[in-house]
Amino acid sequence: MKKLLIILLSTLSLTAVAQQKKVAVYVTGDDAGINKVLGSKLVSAIARSNEFSAIERTESFLAELSKEQNYQRTGAVDDSELSRLGKQFGVQYICVASVSDAFNEKYLSARLIDVETAQVERTASSSGAIQSLEGIVNAANSISNDLLSSLGKERQSNIKKVAVYVVKSDAAKNIGRVLGDKLVAGFTSSGRYMAIERTNSFLSQISKEQNYQHSGAVDDNDLSRLGKQFGVQYVCVADVSDVFNEKYISARLIDVETAEVVNTHDAGGEMNDMSSCLRMANEIAANLSKGTFAEQAEEARIKAKDDARRRREEEIISREKAEKERKRTLVRKSISKYYLESIGFYFPRTTIKKSTIHKEGHIIVLKCPLYFDFDGYDCYGGKYTNGLVNGLVYLKSNYTDHVKLMYIINNEIMYPYLECWIYQGKYHLSLNEGRCSYGCFSDTNRPMCRNFSEIYNIEITTDQFKDGLFNMTIPLKDLENAFLDFIGSGKHLEGYDCR
Repeated sequence: MKKLLIILLSTLSLTAVAQQKKVAVYVTGDDAGINKVLGSKLVSAIARSNEFSAIERTESFLAELSKEQNYQRTGAVDDSELSRLGKQFGVQYICVASVSDAFNEKYLSARLIDVETAQVERTASSSGAIQSLEGIVNAANSISNDLLSSLGKERQSNIKKVAVYVVKSDAAKNIGRVLGDKLVAGFTSSGRYMAIERTNSFLSQISKEQNYQHSGAVDDNDLSRLGKQFGVQYVCVADVSDVFNEKYISARLIDVETAEVVNTHDAGGEMNDMSSCLRMANEIAANLSKGTFAEQAEEARIKAKDDARRRREEEIISREKAEKERKRTLVRKSISKYYLESIGFYFPRTTIKKSTIHKEGHIIVLKCPLYFDFDGYDCYGGKYTNGLVNGLVYLKSNYTDHVKLMYIINNEIMYPYLECWIYQGKYHLSLNEGRCSYGCFSDTNRPMCRNFSEIYNIEITTDQFKDGLFNMTIPLKDLENAFLDFIGSGKHLEGYDCR
């Protein structure tokens, strides 16, 4: 038996391990020490998720990449090549992390690639400059959490692909990677795009063009053609310039089908540290990821139309509410014992002998001795004028665990009314007709119980209502408004059991 149990536990453990998705971690950057720390922390953080098993494969990937002619010549590697290597190493995802230098500060970024589709599933980056080992560790943990948080969620079918291309220049030397990462992250998190960084891949293709070799120029038609070649719907081109010792970043979104520029944004100013770099890059990404100019105009039109419709609906609701309140005010002014008796309620001369009033917190509490078998109730709610109580009130007994909900006119109690108490740990609700009382249950067929559900516009047999009644947490104003609506409707109370 013991051996069988061990075998069973071992089988379950192996099954759980087999179900984990494998992630290969590949770190790029010039600082071998930071690369090692970053790779180790990413592997550790990913493994702690229990859904993934991670392996550090930087050296293995580099060994394979070094065999490629293009990598030997340019050092460029695109996601499709990484996808091929991922399949070769038997993993489902590749976490590509990079360390960049800008303004003598470190910047970390990472993207998670599905090796089956070669698509970037998630991106993440450090939120600010990193200047210590502790910063590297914290950034690695944060990046891992961000990468894995939404992994496995289905993509929307209408998401469009965007290739991000940062033009190489002296001005962009330190910030090109940061700008590219932020653009990819901005597009991906927008929910309308799936973005991939294609600077090196684009340059590799462009470098083969005679015109580019001759002049270094590339126009939007070439970028449109490359976008089609890489299977994307849009190409985002970002350029960085130095102007009067300040940085100027411009970016445009190109529709590869028409080669038209469908969105643009720029930002400029002093850029002396990572914080200012991130601020400009985030601004560019946030504006371009809102969609094309045409899409934004259409969304603005739809929003304006929806806002106008919502305002009309709110105006109608407001008018209806005002009309209801007007009718309630009229009913409240005209309500009388005689009118209530004419529609089925009655007053069997059960009155409050006298009332005293004091404040408990912000609630007015009336001390109301009644002509019952026992005296002493605190009355919550209603109005107290010249020694007379009027309105809907909660009555809480000082001697028994009972709470009553009743309407009072000039100290006279209107019947029927509701009463709630706890017995053997359960709420019990009864309806008192004066000559008798009986319970109201969910399967009751008693007409008066159904009447009171209509009177207060709430199902009185539910535990939620009983709890609210016993603890006096249902706002009396809401209950009284429903009561006044019933009175004003002209309906009659019918179905007494024992009157």
